[in-house]
Amino acid sequence: PPCCVRWAQTAVPTSAPSYTLDELAKAAMTLMDTGRQAELQGLLAAFGVEALPALPKELYGSFATALREKGAQI
Repeated sequence: PPCCVRWAQTAVPTSAPSYTLDELAKAAMTLMDTGRQAELQGLLAAFGVEALPALPKELYGSFATALREKGAQI
C-alpha cells in the first residue's frame, strides 16, 4: 500500500549512518594495504564507478557496508 512505501522512504534515510569520502578512502586503503586491490576494483565496478571519487554520495552507505563485508574497518 502507498502508506507503507511512504513510511519506508522517510524512515530509511534518517536511520542510515552517513560517511564521508575520506572515511571511505581510509577504509578502502586497508584493503589496498593487504594486497586486495583486485577486490577493491571489483567492488568499485559493482557500484558502476572506476574510482572512489566518482561514487555518488547516496551510495556511500552501501559502499561502506560492502567494504565492511570485505573486512575493512569503517
